[in-house]
Amino acid sequence: MKPIPEEAMPVVEIIRREVPRPAELPVRLKETLRWKINNEYYCPMGLCPKAIRPTPSGPFSFGYDESANTTSENRFLYTDAFMGWWDWLLPKDAAEAVDAIWPKEIA
Repeated sequence: MKPIPEEAMPVVEIIRREVPRPAELPVRLKETLRWKINNEYYCPMGLCPKAIRPTPSGPFSFGYDESANTTSENRFLYTDAFMGWWDWLLPKDAAEAVDAIWPKEIA
């Protein structure tokens, strides 16, 4: 599996801080991995409490907090890097993908 890109780490840090490791693995939805919750499909960013959509399409629907101390331009970079890694660069092994975001030693 490709490692999480450095540019995506600010998003991963927020997810690790705000979202407990899910008990269940995500399911395959076409070419992506999603968690099905109440008949909606969520990506890791969508699991964050501040996300305004189950699958945020950009930094303004993800819910960066002010502690991120980033510019809008950087937030686009971080969000795009994470979405690209999660949706397109994964070999689609659900357990590996979850472990990459929530390593068992910090879960």
